[in-house]
Amino acid sequence: MTMPGAGAVMGAIETRLQDGFAAKVSALNTEYADSITLTAPETSSYHRMLDPADRDAMLALSTPAVILRPEVEEPVGGRALGGEYAIRTPIEVSIVTGYDTSERQGEALLRYQRALKELLLHQNSATGDSAYDFEASGFARTWTTDNGVLRDVAIVVSTVVFETP
Repeated sequence: MTMPGAGAVMGAIETRLQDGFAAKVSALNTEYADSITLTAPETSSYHRMLDPADRDAMLALSTPAVILRPEVEEPVGGRALGGEYAIRTPIEVSIVTGYDTSERQGEALLRYQRALKELLLHQNSATGDSAYDFEASGFARTWTTDNGVLRDVAIVVSTVVFETP
């Protein structure tokens, strides 16, 4: 039986982001050259399955933070002759930023959104394909705290994995 599911996809996404985020935000900071400076999330700031409704957990985050959450998997077609399933596996990838003015925070989130898209949707130079398909993106949630406002921006990417029960 080989059914690694969303956990394996989240692991691959986390590895790609950790490998490329520092260089990507450095390039964006150079491109924009203004007072908004992005920083790459620390390795300890990557979280899986964190519930955005858990206010206490969200307030304890070190920002910027990356949160990976699987969405509903769906079969693509029926079961193949060998018993294998093709399963579309969407993952929400969000970046939570810390306190700043609303405008500066929003601009930083748009840049982080761009970084996520460029890191996860870049084309493989050999095949011309991306490992992930773009599903959606946008500003997702806001948490008001005594210290200000935490906000996040999210993209949803998916890939098709092949699993055999």
